Amino acid sequence: MLRRISELDWPRLLYTRKAAILLGIGAVLSVAILVIIHSNVDEGKLSPLADIAFTAVAAVSPAGFFALLVCMAFFWLRCDSSSKAWRTMWFFALLFGFAFGSAVAYYALVYLPALKKRLRHPEQGAGEFDEPLKLQKENGRIGPFSRAFLIAWGVGLVPIAVVLFLPNPLPDRLLMPTFIVSFLLCTAAMLEAIFHTCIFFYRSGMSRPAAVGQLDSPGAKDRD
Repeated sequence: MLRRISELDWPRLLYTRKAAILLGIGAVLSVAILVIIHSNVDEGKLSPLADIAFTAVAAVSPAGFFALLVCMAFFWLRCDSSSKAWRTMWFFALLFGFAFGSAVAYYALVYLPALKKRLRHPEQGAGEFDEPLKLQKENGRIGPFSRAFLIAWGVGLVPIAVVLFLPNPLPDRLLMPTFIVSFLLCTAAMLEAIFHTCIFFYRSGMSRPAAVGQLDSPGAKDRD
């Protein structure tokens, strides 16, 4: 799934004024949902009109939040041509700070300046993204999951299935350890898949060289 999404023509999709406007709306909605999450709003004290507005914003904002986060992540992967040090900093900011608005900051400080530069000097970006990013398939994995972890988890599920479908197949003293082992195997598989996906995403994004003459600051002005 990640491979197919990453191979979309993200530069063509994101380097447009329409995309900037839509993502700007996503940024506003992201700020709204973050304010709601991190503030203590007593809905019982709101007027009926304010309560309707609050509910509508709370219902719509998550869509804008996740849309902005996904688009900024793939802009980082496919389009960000700042120095590798800045890309590394923003990778960790997007990864660990998304709940505090890092995608909004990335939109304002990296995406918009890059878009303005591209629209002002379209000839400078000619051919830059002609070759689509190709993520290599990895052996020993089913999607992001390690095949060995999935097999171990599947083996751990067998006794649970036996417990569920057969009457008293195991002594009571073995039931809880069986469930605990299966839960731990499931958790390990999930955590390893998340960790692997993050590392894979980072390595793929860092494989692109920085733009020639790129300044250290992603929001710096052109030298032209």
